[in-house]
Amino acid sequence: MDDAKARGSASIASILHKMREQEDNAEVQEAGCEALQLLVQGSLEAMDKTVEEGGIEAVSTAMTRHAAAVNVLIAGNKALATFCNNCDVNGLRIRDAGGIDAVVAGMKAEHATSILVQEAGCNALLALMQDNEINRTRVKEGGGIDAVIAAMRMFASDAVLVTAGCDALGWLGWEDAHSQGEIREMGGINAVMRAMKTFKMYPRVQEAGCRALGRLGRRNRVSQAKIREDGGIELVVEAMQTHHMSLLLHNVGCRALQYLAENNEESCSKLRELAKKVSTARNLT
Repeated sequence: MDDAKARGSASIASILHKMREQEDNAEVQEAGCEALQLLVQGSLEAMDKTVEEGGIEAVSTAMTRHAAAVNVLIAGNKALATFCNNCDVNGLRIRDAGGIDAVVAGMKAEHATSILVQEAGCNALLALMQDNEINRTRVKEGGGIDAVIAAMRMFASDAVLVTAGCDALGWLGWEDAHSQGEIREMGGINAVMRAMKTFKMYPRVQEAGCRALGRLGRRNRVSQAKIREDGGIELVVEAMQTHHMSLLLHNVGCRALQYLAENNEESCSKLRELAKKVSTARNLT
């Protein structure tokens, strides 16, 4: 092992030793979570070493033990999200260590008014759920749907939070009719559309909103009708027109329209109507 690797391993061991030795000290736990995140960011070797030494468990324990400490929750959420980068196995390990429960609990507790906790929480849940059905189930069972929607309502003017919220809701409703219905009834579709209306000039918000609407409406006629009747199809088309230079948004928008119109004649009719209006407007210019 070269000197740099040796120093890195020693640093990880030292941080974890300190966190375990002073589990009741919130400042130590916050600093430990922050240090671990920095060490593993962009380094698969450091990531593997930290996980091997119990870093995921240390962060999850810190968040559970210091559920009333805002800064510990913020640092812990960011660390857990980083652990998920390019590693599905770590997501499952976080779940088993109680990390998902800690994230949701922090969002639903007295920190509901802390935008930094909510933002970091939404991003952590998003990282934990991407392409991970087992974790999505755990988030749903723990009240994650309600937590995300509540955060989007309270901080509707924060572009970063609503972007993460839209993406999180999209994953929570992905190919799950029951969850799609739950999100619809709790006001999740309304929250997504509100974000798209508020941040029309923000391509990242529009991209996340289009993706969420498509996933929430896919193979669900009730949700498709809700989105269509409330102007969701128009919002997707408008986003694609406003940000016509964005290939990614164009692709996401097309996929969303496909999901919203499949096996639904009313939605297909709405799309044809919009296509005629767009064509007429172009001919007049």
